[in-house]
Amino acid sequence: MNIEEQHGRQPANDSPGEGVEQAARAARWGKLPERVEVADQVEELPADPPNDPEFGRDPNNDWLLRSAP
Repeated sequence: MNIEEQHGRQPANDSPGEGVEQAARAARWGKLPERVEVADQVEELPADPPNDPEFGRDPNNDWLLRSAP
């Protein structure tokens, strides 16, 4: 005895259109997609160049900026 019969409900495929809907659903979702290897899932990009620790300023000429009138 299945669950529908236990609960007094009609089986789900009584109407004529449901068999077609189930077949369409099975055709679309009935199997898993092809397996993708882990090596194919990794994207390698070159690293960014390191940041300039002085932020483009010349520490030898910083005194000019601090002492400018």
